[in-house]
Amino acid sequence: MAYYSIFPEKDATIYSHPNRTGLNTGGDEILELLEEKDSGKEVYYPSRFLIKFKNTEIKDVIENKTQGISFNTHLEVFSAENKSLYANHIVQVYAVSQSWDEGTGRFKNNPTSSNGVTWEMRTNTGSSTRSKWTTSSFASNSTGSCCDFMPISGGGTWWTGANFVAETSFSNADNLDLDINVTNLVKFFSASYYQGASYPTGIENEGFIIKKPIATECDASASFGELQYFSADTHTIYPPKLTFKWDDSSYSHSGTTLTSG
Repeated sequence: MAYYSIFPEKDATIYSHPNRTGLNTGGDEILELLEEKDSGKEVYYPSRFLIKFKNTEIKDVIENKTQGISFNTHLEVFSAENKSLYANHIVQVYAVSQSWDEGTGRFKNNPTSSNGVTWEMRTNTGSSTRSKWTTSSFASNSTGSCCDFMPISGGGTWWTGANFVAETSFSNADNLDLDINVTNLVKFFSASYYQGASYPTGIENEGFIIKKPIATECDASASFGELQYFSADTHTIYPPKLTFKWDDSSYSHSGTTLTSG
C-alpha cells in the first residue's frame, strides 16, 4: 500500500459566540470544535473550522503519484488539548461552496482581528467590500445552517446531499485524532478539474468545513466540551494533512511462482 500526504494551504476556526462572530483566527496554532456559554445565559454557541488544500498539489498526486490507480483519501487532523468532553461524539466534513481568505488573526488578539474568514465574513478584500457568507439563494444544493439562537447568519456554506458529507464517530476514551474518509469529496474535485463537471457530478475545491451535526450544535442547553486540534501553523510535527492511499502492488507470473513488489 502506498501513502502520500499533502499539507494545508490555509485553515481557521470560526465562532458563533456573540463576542466572536467577527474574530479571525487564521494565524492560530489551534483549530477547535467547542461550545461557549454566553455570560448570563444558558446558551452554548458552537465553533467550526475550515481547511483547504491546494488544487495544484491534489492534481499532482492524482496525475503523478497514483497514476490512474483507484485511491482513497483521508483527512487527518491531530488532537491537542481537550476539555470537559461529552461521552460520545460525531464530527462531520462537508465541501465548502464559497471561497474564503485565511487571514492572520489570532484568538487572543486585542483588539480582535478580522482580516480574513470569520463567522460573519468569508473574505478580506477591503473594509468596504468584504464578502459575507451567503446563506440563501447561493446555489440550490448549497446551504449554510445556523441555529435559531445565533445572533446572525453566517458560519460557512457547503454542498449538501448524501454523497457530500463524510463523518466519524468516537468516544472520549478513544484516540481523539480525526481520520475521516473524504474520498468522495476529492473525487468530486477531480471531476471538476478534468471533466469540467459541476454539481452534482463535480464541485470546485474551496476546502472542507469540519463541524458537529446541526442537531448537536443547536442543543443550546448543554456543551459537548472542547475538542482542539493542531493547525497548519503549529510548531509541532502534527499539522493537518490529506493522505492519499492506493495499492501499488505489482505481480509477475513465472511458472507457478507469484512475486509482488
